[in-house]
Order: sequence, then structure tokens, then C-alpha cells
Amino acid sequence: PALDPCRWHNNQARTEQEAAAWRNPATMMDETGPVPAPKETICAAIVSKFMKEDGEMDKDAIQLVAGKIVKPNLQSASGQWRRRRRRIMVKVLSCSLSPRDALAITGDISAIRPRLPYIPGTDICGVVEEIGVGVREFMIGDIVVANTGRLPVGGLAEYVIVDVDRVALKPEKVDPLSAAAGPSAGAAAVYAMDYVFEGNRVLVLGGGGGVGGCCVQLARIKGASYIAATSRQRTLVKRLGADIVVNYMREDWWEKEEFVKDPFDVIIDCVGDPFSFQLSENVLKMGHGAGRFVDIAGDSSIPPDTSHWFRGLRPRRPRPNPLVLCGSSLPRYRRIETTRLGDEIAMVLRLLRDEKLAIVLHNAGSFPFTRYGIQDAFRVIGSGNAHGKVVVAVCTDPCY
Repeated sequence: PALDPCRWHNNQARTEQEAAAWRNPATMMDETGPVPAPKETICAAIVSKFMKEDGEMDKDAIQLVAGKIVKPNLQSASGQWRRRRRRIMVKVLSCSLSPRDALAITGDISAIRPRLPYIPGTDICGVVEEIGVGVREFMIGDIVVANTGRLPVGGLAEYVIVDVDRVALKPEKVDPLSAAAGPSAGAAAVYAMDYVFEGNRVLVLGGGGGVGGCCVQLARIKGASYIAATSRQRTLVKRLGADIVVNYMREDWWEKEEFVKDPFDVIIDCVGDPFSFQLSENVLKMGHGAGRFVDIAGDSSIPPDTSHWFRGLRPRRPRPNPLVLCGSSLPRYRRIETTRLGDEIAMVLRLLRDEKLAIVLHNAGSFPFTRYGIQDAFRVIGSGNAHGKVVVAVCTDPCY
């Protein structure tokens, strides 16, 4: 029999529609052809408003939203620059909060101020759910530790998409809570140890926090002869390796007679007090081989050291070095900037695996992934009185 061209054309078009539907998992088939499938939703924390000017957080500023946020999809990225990025989708097990998250929710710092509304959280530990084009380093089912990027957004959700260069495999010996807390706490402490040498006297401001506790442990490994720390958690900090713990609520560390008589070689600021560098002049070594003030918190009023930015530039004419003119008699200010890329995360995870570093969690536990649990976590991290890293357990599946 003769073939009807119109009928053949309609069948061919329907076949192409069915093939397109099979290629696209976001569609289904019915008797009329492919139809969009219902979009899968996730549960996530949402910040809808910044903190008030008086520093108080509105009770409705952070909410836990379920059923309204569409699950992220690697194929939904728009723009050629995004398609070239190698990314993976991760099912979040735990997410740690840092002072950057507390600063972002205030909206005062334009460099890290997200657009409202946004999902908070930066450092996560989770399971690889989906792999993008060109990814060869990881497989589906791998448990990884990742950083979501420059802005502290995206971590407090059931699923998140991250760049491969900000991901590292989690060792089996490291639990998900400590792994999520490692990138922000451990990387900054490791870089601070570049200014600590064997036999140095070291003072850690905020030794009871997550970063401060790592600094105390690593300074002991580096061979510091004397380690002092400021904290209200005397027993905890001494167990980490400090020789003396100063309760900052009862006495001022910059006026302590013992410190004035025998100044420190290095002071590491993990608190962010804008006057810490000025107050340290009485307890930080001067003269030949002057001491080093290492700023990890990044809130000091002294500008950061940016001399390494211009090493590749050839100066027009020789310029005198102020440190040479002063005979290196002034204390040196250094600010720690971490990129939280995959190699930094892997470096910290190796220290955790080898038990050379232990992450201290606030109240030796985690916060639940509920509305009130997330609000309490932000309240603790914003108060500056966290006794360890603040971590939210997003998934409590015992299989992980």
C-alpha cells in the first residue's frame, strides 16, 4: 500500500518528541505527548531580612522552608560561563557556620552581602548525588567536604551544587560533623602557623573557639615553648595544649604582669576586636626580631598586608623599605586570607585523619536542622561566645 506522507510525518514528529522526553528526565509522557513532570522540592533555611541595627535578630529573619524551593539541577544553569564550570550536586549531611555567616546576615559588609532572600551556610559535608560534565575526580556516592564559594550561601539545604575545585574527599576516620567544621577552622590555623617557630612564645586570643582551638594544637606541634590563650573554657583549652588560660571576663590580657615582663613572639587574634593590635604593644616583642601579630578574624582596624600582591611588578624606581629604616623594631601585622579550595580542605582533612588536629564543637555536639535549631546556631555564632565550631546536622541518617 502507498505510504501517506502526512501520516509518516506525524509519526516521525511524535517519535522525536518521545526521544526528547527520554533524554530529558524533567518530562513525562501521556496520550497527547510529553508533559513537564512535577518539580522536586527540598527543605532549606531561608534568610528573608538582615539583622536589625541594634544587633538583634528578628524572629522571622531565618525560616526553615519546605515544599517551596526547587531542587537544584546541574542542567538548569544558564550562561556559557556556567556551562564551562565543572560542578557536582551534593546531598548535605552537615553544615558548619563561621563568623562570615554572622557578618553576612547583618548586611553591613558589601563584599559578602548576599541578595535577599538567600540560603545561608558555606562549609558542608555530604554525599555526591550527581556529577556534571567533565568531572573525573569524584563518583556518585562519595562522601566529600566542600565550600560553596566566595559568598556564604547555599549550605543549609538538603542539596547544593558546588564547584569541583572546592571539593575534597572525606577520610573514613573523620566524622561528618568534624569534616564540615574543618575547612574554615583548620585552614586559617594552618596558615597562621607560618609565623610560629620552634621556641616561640605564643598568645592565642579566643583559644576556646573553633579556630583558636586549632591554633593552640598546631602551635604545640610546631614546638612553641609557651602557649597562652584567652577563654572562659579553662579546662578545654588546657587539654588542647595551652600552658595558661586567661579568663577575659576577669582580667585584661594586655595588662597581665607576667605577659608584660616576658612579651610574646606571636599573637594570633581569633576574636576580631578592632583594638587588639593597639593593645598588644605592651605584650608583643619590640626591637630586633620583633613579634608578629597574626589577624585571623579579619576585623582589625589595621589594613591587611598586601605586599605579596605586587611581587610580580617591577617598580619604577627603588623605594626604601620602612622595616629596614626602623631596623625591624616594630611588630609586624599579618592578616590571614584563605581561599578554601580543594587542596586546602584536603590538607586539613589529612591532619584530622592523622589525629594531629581535633575540631572542637560547640557544647560537644550539633544543632538540629529545625527552625529553632538554626536560629539558635546563628545566635551563638553572632554573640562571639561560641565554645567551638557551630555545626548544623542537616541529615541524621545513620548510614552516613
